[in-house]
Amino acid sequence: MTIPNVKSDWLDLRATGGLRYRMLDWGGSGKLVLFLHGGSLCAGIWGPVIARLSGVHGIAYDLRGHGDTDAPDASHEYAWSLFGADFLRVLDAVEEQYGRAPDAIVTHSFAGDCALIALAETGISIGRLILLDPVLADAEGATSGASRLAKGTRRLGEKEAEP
Repeated sequence: MTIPNVKSDWLDLRATGGLRYRMLDWGGSGKLVLFLHGGSLCAGIWGPVIARLSGVHGIAYDLRGHGDTDAPDASHEYAWSLFGADFLRVLDAVEEQYGRAPDAIVTHSFAGDCALIALAETGISIGRLILLDPVLADAEGATSGASRLAKGTRRLGEKEAEP
């Protein structure tokens, strides 16, 4: 398996309340797919996955405090809702930069939860969302953050079930 060449660049969203995010672009033709990594990892972990996919233009970014993306000093700057807000900013920036929204979004672990929270709270519609190993919680016994996640997940599920 050969991992495709990757182009690294910066996505500077400080003017819109975000950070400077390191973006990786593996190029390719076909569907534009945005990949989000889980906690303590970085965007580069998706290289071997993208190498196995045909017809995919893979892009990924380092989440806040991960990889080369800016790492705020204060602990309150790492709330899951802020990761979700970053995700929404990046979605907008990707659409502007590539001239179209991603055809699919693939997430791992807590990045999927943060994306779900943000999508549930904003009502933004996306094509496909693939959640790998999300941290889904039961609202009855969860902390307040996990409770919001569980309720948002339920809302999305109920919306999907509607005819």
